Amino acid sequence: MSQTENAKNWFFPPLNGGEFQGFSDSSTDNFKTTDNLGRESAQNSIGALRDGCKTVSMKYTLKTVDTNLFPGRENYLKRLTAARNFYSSSDKWTGDELRKIDKAIDTIKQDKIRVLVISDFNTTGLYGEEDSEIDPYFKFFKSQNLSTYSEMSAGTYGEGKNAFINFSTLRAITVYSKHIQPINGKEDLYVGRSKLCSHIDPSDTKETQKVGYYAVTNPNNDGWSSYRGNEIDYSIVPIKRNEYGTDIYVWGFNDLDNLKFWDIRLAMGLMYAFFKAVRRKKIEFEIFDEDQLLYKFNYENLNEFREIVEQNCIEKLGQEYWERSDASLVKGYLKCSDENKSNKKQISLKTKDFGDVDLTIYADKEDKSLKNQYCIMRKPLMTIQSFSRGESGFPYQAVCEINDDAGNILLSRLEDVTHTDLHAKHVKGSPKDIHKCTYALRTLKRAIHEKIDELTPKIKDSTDIPGLSELLWGDPIHNFDGNSMGGDNNSSNNQDDLETLDLIIDPKIIESVPSYKKRKKPSIVIQKTPSSKGDSGGNEGDHGGDGTANDGKGHGAGEGKGNAQENPEGENQSLIPSELVQIIRTRSKYDKEVSKFKIKALKKIKGKLRLGFALDEKGNQFIPINQFELINSDKIIKDKNLLAFENIELYKNDFFEFEIKFSSEFNFAVGAY
Repeated sequence: MSQTENAKNWFFPPLNGGEFQGFSDSSTDNFKTTDNLGRESAQNSIGALRDGCKTVSMKYTLKTVDTNLFPGRENYLKRLTAARNFYSSSDKWTGDELRKIDKAIDTIKQDKIRVLVISDFNTTGLYGEEDSEIDPYFKFFKSQNLSTYSEMSAGTYGEGKNAFINFSTLRAITVYSKHIQPINGKEDLYVGRSKLCSHIDPSDTKETQKVGYYAVTNPNNDGWSSYRGNEIDYSIVPIKRNEYGTDIYVWGFNDLDNLKFWDIRLAMGLMYAFFKAVRRKKIEFEIFDEDQLLYKFNYENLNEFREIVEQNCIEKLGQEYWERSDASLVKGYLKCSDENKSNKKQISLKTKDFGDVDLTIYADKEDKSLKNQYCIMRKPLMTIQSFSRGESGFPYQAVCEINDDAGNILLSRLEDVTHTDLHAKHVKGSPKDIHKCTYALRTLKRAIHEKIDELTPKIKDSTDIPGLSELLWGDPIHNFDGNSMGGDNNSSNNQDDLETLDLIIDPKIIESVPSYKKRKKPSIVIQKTPSSKGDSGGNEGDHGGDGTANDGKGHGAGEGKGNAQENPEGENQSLIPSELVQIIRTRSKYDKEVSKFKIKALKKIKGKLRLGFALDEKGNQFIPINQFELINSDKIIKDKNLLAFENIELYKNDFFEFEIKFSSEFNFAVGAY
């Protein structure tokens, strides 16, 4: 095959008897928001700062170009068609998968195509030889689950390329890079990557793997290499580079939410993730639509940019969207690093597991804009997640920065692949290893809480709503860092705290709460007992019966067996009685159908909590499950018309929160069952 012919083709390695690889891909589907796209691209670039440069520059440009610029267009269309024809009648396909591939076929047939070009400058570029496993080029294109740059880079999972592909209607990206280590005098490289599914190769009728490459194939047609130097067909490269760095082309760019607002969501995500890196002149951003500059985000205009983003978000997406976004937290976080602000305290923490930690707390009893949140970030100055301490004396926000290399590695092990969620379930290792990471994070957070408490003296506890702790229901939800973190709630969706929210309670709700007889407290014994499938048993109850929360009977199952239930991991879980929790409901100021619930432990609790919304005095009739939904949560509602929260372990006065959106207004009481 000639070079010219080769340049027209995409190479999908043969399956060679391996397992069929479907269209759906969890490693790709994890990245669902433009926030993910911005974070994944910027974190790789910030870790590739070239020697002698101080600031990485990022440029995001949405362009409409001739579809013929997509490399190997005709051959790729054949690949898409082959995939669809071969599996369209197979039960391996779902309707959604067929819809996606049909859209890809339609897109590539059009004369014009949208492409998002992500460019970085003052970087090293994707340097490295084809088989050099330690270099960024190999890690990005020829590996899975390897971080592109050093272990201290933000991209610890090496999954960024999958984020790009998920935003491509064609499921394909191309990369053009000018890098610092010439190979045979060649500094430029060009290569494409696609993720489709196994299909029949149109040229030789062999089954293929799902991942393909626009590249030079070797003589045996069983391997590939990128185009380099004069091998590159520059006629299909929209932008030729004259300086070091990398351009990533996301072909058929498709914002999974709404393309119309891709720019504002991208700006919000970049601002939240990298506000401190921008403050320290580590990185700067520009966002373009064609040749029009939409946003410029750097050290000089940081506060101005934040105000513009807020204004545009409210105008385009609404006040509630802004209030729920992570980006709304940045105003308070910036005050932590504002040299002109006096109401702040900088604290150096020395921790056993995370090493040296810098904590900056800004507190002002007169500043009602503060959200009572703190964020944890790691190298290279990227925000991972925000949390709430909960009850505090007056408004605050705080920034926690992990400095030590060992601490950064430890924190990265607790992250999910999108680098936005810290949880023990993300830790890969032995149960002992998971426990160690869980304990380390818990200890760090408690240290942060102590410093926040010192600076913001507690006010009077919130008053419970009479009768609300007598009812309830459930769906599994986990505490922040596993089975025993307690005391914190994930606030990545920026919910208002009770101290800063005008408490809006429908009087009808209180009036509808009946006066129930006080339940006799069961004797609860937290203990570990042998199990054939797990290492911990359930709680024992000394009351028999199968009564509800309203009839005076306990939750015990009788005969000393209690109400323990075995979960899939083999751990028995007891139902937590309603008298051990306080339930507080607040109404959204922006959406009357949305309610926020705070579940506070009155004593140390452990087990499963079931909540229900009762419509009658006896607690027998519930709001149907199809009439409400958990929002800002990926948990699944189950237990019929009850909401079950599993693996709950909270110390006294610790709590967790969640939000419910109802389909219409209801008069109800809420309680534990």
